[in-house]
Amino acid sequence: MRLYSYGLNEGFRNVFGLGQRFHLHRVKNGTDWYYIDQDETRKMMLHLQMKLNSKAFTSSGLEKLANNLKNNFKKVLAEVKRFNLDWSRMNDKLLLKSLKEYIKLDNSAGAYYWILFDDFERLLTDQLRESMAAGSFNKKEIKKIITVLSQPMLVTPLDMEHLSLLRIALLGGKKQQRSLVRHWKKFLFLPMYDIDYDPYTHKHFEKELKRIKKKYSEPEIKAEIKKIINKYLMREKQSEKIFKKLKANPKIFGMARFFSTFAAYKDRKPFVRDRVGYGVRNLFVEVAKRLSLSLSETLFLTEPELTDGLLQNKVFSGLEIKKRIDDSAFVVKDGKVSIFTKKSDLKKIDKILELAKSSKILSGVPASSGKAKGVAAIIFSNSEFSKFKNGNVLITSATRPDYVPLMKKANAIVTDEGGFLSHAAIVSRELGIPCVVGIKIATEVLKDGDLVEVNAEHGIVKIIKRAK
Repeated sequence: MRLYSYGLNEGFRNVFGLGQRFHLHRVKNGTDWYYIDQDETRKMMLHLQMKLNSKAFTSSGLEKLANNLKNNFKKVLAEVKRFNLDWSRMNDKLLLKSLKEYIKLDNSAGAYYWILFDDFERLLTDQLRESMAAGSFNKKEIKKIITVLSQPMLVTPLDMEHLSLLRIALLGGKKQQRSLVRHWKKFLFLPMYDIDYDPYTHKHFEKELKRIKKKYSEPEIKAEIKKIINKYLMREKQSEKIFKKLKANPKIFGMARFFSTFAAYKDRKPFVRDRVGYGVRNLFVEVAKRLSLSLSETLFLTEPELTDGLLQNKVFSGLEIKKRIDDSAFVVKDGKVSIFTKKSDLKKIDKILELAKSSKILSGVPASSGKAKGVAAIIFSNSEFSKFKNGNVLITSATRPDYVPLMKKANAIVTDEGGFLSHAAIVSRELGIPCVVGIKIATEVLKDGDLVEVNAEHGIVKIIKRAK
């Protein structure tokens, strides 16, 4: 909620000159549904559209934005190392100071995290298509260019971790054991979508290593390593060919270059965010301990409440925080947060937010072509992974690196969030699994056990039979 609050309001305003003043989070059983004002969104999109139609912005402004994105992620990863301290030795004032330093660091990345979300991505993709169509490119050429440039040219965290394990599998004895410990320390944070998620254990990677050694012979491991490296070399060659062709038109060239950067950093965003979450986890554990709350409960306090808790010894009601987690609404206007937990207030809010839940056909963005049928499995976090079965259709708000084992078992993938460059879209294309993203209400309308048909050629998900 903080990320959305700051990133979309102040952060986006700092980068583009216009932000979103109002938004709402509806929380049920720890899951957050996020709503923004349509009129404000329209104004923002028109504002961005004007920028993307400006030659000055597309030829130099987007290049500057891409460099800021790259440098910001580097800075955040470097600075989070400072938080690896023994927090138990600090007094409350110093602990609060460290907490504020983390919030400041997170705010600096907030705008760049937000740029990599859905709306700007859709607009960028549409504007690139339109500019190429106006520049005499035919439909077939445009489709090929978009497809090639949407493939990340930076090694994805998923491939980075896989390559590392494959290389470790070629080692023997103590060298292999030492390398596996280093691997664990480097990638343990991958499933940490939020601060209260658990990191991977050393045992997890031991199992993965055993699986690789069982699945592949030594020559096959070497061939797999070569295949992954060649994949990125091929992408680089293909994209360079495209850029050479587009260079004659500075506007299209600038947009295409940024589109390519966007694809790479879209996948890198959760890697950076989750690494930061792991870096400050122990700080929040210590704060929770001093406030006599669990880690998850502490994350449902606002920044002023955390300050009052540490400096004024304010005691928080466990019952009130449970209401926030189980059934609440967080309304944000101009950075100020109002929290609603009364049933009468929530009924009024839900009436305003009432969605077309009776619809049997949902539409979104076709992200990975194909058609498939299957039983829907609604997954909100890795605590629900055990209920997912081979051949299910994965329905989720958005996928992350820790979802990949599920994605490999899925007949199709459907998400509320995302566009053509989202994690779900990129991984689905690599796996060859039909995928529709950006449906917005999929996790609200669909239920566990529904039989659904996913038509990823046209971005449609149809409910064939409702679960009993």
